[in-house]
Amino acid sequence: THKKQWFEYLLEFIMLFLAVFLGFVAENIREKNHENRKEKEYAYSMYEDLKTDTFLLRREILRITNIGTKAASAVKIIQAGSFTDTNVNILYKLNRRFLSPLGLVLTDRTSAQLKNAGGMQLLNNKIVIEGITNYWHSEESLMELKSIINEYRVKARERTYSIFDNKYYSTITKNDFLLVGHPKLMTNDQLILTEFSNRLSWLSDLFLNNYVSQLNQQITEAEKLLNILKDNYHIKN
Repeated sequence: THKKQWFEYLLEFIMLFLAVFLGFVAENIREKNHENRKEKEYAYSMYEDLKTDTFLLRREILRITNIGTKAASAVKIIQAGSFTDTNVNILYKLNRRFLSPLGLVLTDRTSAQLKNAGGMQLLNNKIVIEGITNYWHSEESLMELKSIINEYRVKARERTYSIFDNKYYSTITKNDFLLVGHPKLMTNDQLILTEFSNRLSWLSDLFLNNYVSQLNQQITEAEKLLNILKDNYHIKN
């Protein structure tokens, strides 16, 4: 039986150490490559979400501008006391179409993963992290304002139950309707109508000044983040 010399033991130790060390290095490299791929996947997914969001935000601006303008017109009708058949029809249409809740929901497919699945830990670029954080903060402000407006809308809606008679509405589809007969207001009480007008005026101001401004701010943050992601991850449109 061959008796091993000390240098043979040393050689075996070195070989074993190198095997373990190289295995550890290889595992780290695989893990790092996996994290890099996952980071890029998040970036591409976030980029697509932002493009969807900018479309939704621009569409919402058009809708809200229309609502705010129509609400302002209704305020003028009530303040002038001009309740002609045409003006009453306008008020009825406003009541049904424009006092519904604001339902804007931005895309949270990637954001949910970044927030809840620890995805933010995979992002190493401070500029990217700052851009995403700024976008989320802006979105929080937007959703908070939307919630406040919906509370005012509910209060305005409550006033309509003593002003508009639902028998004049003929529902055709879920999102459309026709007026039937000759719509009349249920009350001529100036106090009730003035209160409703005041609520509409406040809503119109919130729509046209505050909400539209916040929507534009959200678009600005989205476009900034789109450019950051495009530059840092070499994303092509």
